[in-house]
Amino acid sequence: MEKKDLVMGIIEGNGPLLKEDVIILGANLDHVGFCYEIMPGANANASGVAVMLGAAEALARSPVRLKRSVLFIALGSKEQGFRGSQAYLDNPLFKKEKTAVFLDLDMVGCGSQLQALGALDQPKIWEFFERISFGPIPQNVEPLPFDAADRPHSDAAIFLSRHIPSILFRAYGAPTYPYTTKDTIKTITPKIMVDLARILSLAIHDMANADRNAFESFQVDKRTREPYIHTQRQESLSQ
Repeated sequence: MEKKDLVMGIIEGNGPLLKEDVIILGANLDHVGFCYEIMPGANANASGVAVMLGAAEALARSPVRLKRSVLFIALGSKEQGFRGSQAYLDNPLFKKEKTAVFLDLDMVGCGSQLQALGALDQPKIWEFFERISFGPIPQNVEPLPFDAADRPHSDAAIFLSRHIPSILFRAYGAPTYPYTTKDTIKTITPKIMVDLARILSLAIHDMANADRNAFESFQVDKRTREPYIHTQRQESLSQ
């Protein structure tokens, strides 16, 4: 894979068997234009990268070791055809059947509310987030299905096309100006980013230490429209 398409970091799990399983947290690194002073890209998508780094720091500092591995990926060249996602999936660090979920962060910096596209199609995975958002962090996160209109334009959709469960997080409820000169830090809502970083770090912590069968979930094959089961113990029907 080309170095320019990906920046990765990993917290290796310490479970004798579960360390071969992985939870991926990612955000696209690029924006449009070549000059950040003209095209700042604060919400699209510096916000996603910032939240990913915040969650990564919290997990790295935790005194509780993780049984599963957690991979953090800043995905380059989204605006040039999702080259970062394609580069990773063509040469993954972990086997597809060992990937529990890909969590995608895209435009999470403007607003007071959060959406999770794909959450309703991954009920076992979403349970971990519901416990957090209705528990220690009372931030409402609206779960939505895969078929939301804007989902195809995301790195999450690329992972899903390879039959890897994925959930796309976005913020809403405030004016935002993606892909324009107005996408500046002045439009950012810091609180929503802090809340999401905390939700992610706590939910990922619980997922990483859950038992072997925790991620069995229902999905829909986008080509055949037929349901299939993804687990960490069996191959998806694409093979």
